Amino acid sequence: TGSKSSSSPTGTSGGKTEISVDGKIYRLVNMTNVTRPRYCVSAHHRTPHGSLVDRGANGGLAGADVRVLHRTGRKVSITGIDNHQLDGLDVVACAALIKTNHGIVVAIMNEYAYLGKGSTIHSAGQIEWYKNKVDDRSKMVGGKQRIEFLDDYASPLECMGGLMYLAFQGIPNDDDLKQYPHVLMTGPHE
Repeated sequence: TGSKSSSSPTGTSGGKTEISVDGKIYRLVNMTNVTRPRYCVSAHHRTPHGSLVDRGANGGLAGADVRVLHRTGRKVSITGIDNHQLDGLDVVACAALIKTNHGIVVAIMNEYAYLGKGSTIHSAGQIEWYKNKVDDRSKMVGGKQRIEFLDDYASPLECMGGLMYLAFQGIPNDDDLKQYPHVLMTGPHE
């Protein structure tokens, strides 16, 4: 009592392909002009937008875009999308140059897991734990779109694809560490 379906191409005309299935004719129409939404699932790859400020992260992850200043001697594991896990990462204090309302400063990031690849990921909660203010709401919805540090410094955030990024201006060398003021993004305590 099962029925078999049959299909056969019936040809092309004017850029359309037709196919017959069980006596019904279907046409394939060129859909190249249709705009389709694109979703980005992961931000763990290097991006020209800067370092991600992640409201969902519970700790910072230092990438290839920072200078390690100190290793604490402690290790940590990190877990990401689909429970992907990296074990034995060093906990570090690191630095990067950032632009603020008072010019370039050295941003000090304490208690970050050091991956050493890709772009740094900041935990908004970890930054706020140190009493800095993270306003990661877009200006389009009334947010300030910036991080306000203690000592009257503020750094703008760039919104790309619905995510907020802090632009690094480079990795500080020894002269930069002496020349520019230091701003603590996160506290030096566990």
